[in-house]
Amino acid sequence: MEIRTHDGAHRLDVAQAERLVRQDERARLAAQGTTTVPQPAEVQLLHAALTLLPAGHPVAPIAGEACRAFDHATPPHGQGVACGRCWEYAIRCDERVVVEFGLTKDDEKPDPSYVDEIAVARFMDGESLPLGEPERWEVTRRMRAQGHGPWAISDRLGESSQAVRRRLDALAGRAQGSTPVVGVTDEAAQVA
Repeated sequence: MEIRTHDGAHRLDVAQAERLVRQDERARLAAQGTTTVPQPAEVQLLHAALTLLPAGHPVAPIAGEACRAFDHATPPHGQGVACGRCWEYAIRCDERVVVEFGLTKDDEKPDPSYVDEIAVARFMDGESLPLGEPERWEVTRRMRAQGHGPWAISDRLGESSQAVRRRLDALAGRAQGSTPVVGVTDEAAQVA
């Protein structure tokens, strides 16, 4: 959906509005608080577009809670979760967390070789939880180092012994230095 000013000169859709807030917050954080001050018409346009974000948006609960806490008026047109100012506040808070903790942005592909060490540790402690491919490789490596054979590893991971044997062969080859295979995915092998 597009938003236009009364003269039709400017258009801003919901995705553009959110992207602008996130970019501005990153720029503000990078410049340690110095950023350009938007003109009132631009802010109104931005806020009008943000009010159309759906209730299923990841920061909708924060935006709605902020709107209630600040006792703001219901969003215009009887729809939406929060006013534009509270949506902007929630998106900026979310972006600060992404920047501060170095999280993957929505438009970035995650690192295919990243291993969730916490998930691996919990799994190794006996908890049953789904693991990604990098975590399966790490569990295989750790279980083998503890002396477990392919059948025990296969049973614990809930996958075929053939898959575990291929993984063990690749890990053994990598340990001997005979292959450059990273062992996570083809994509990760290309990255390495």
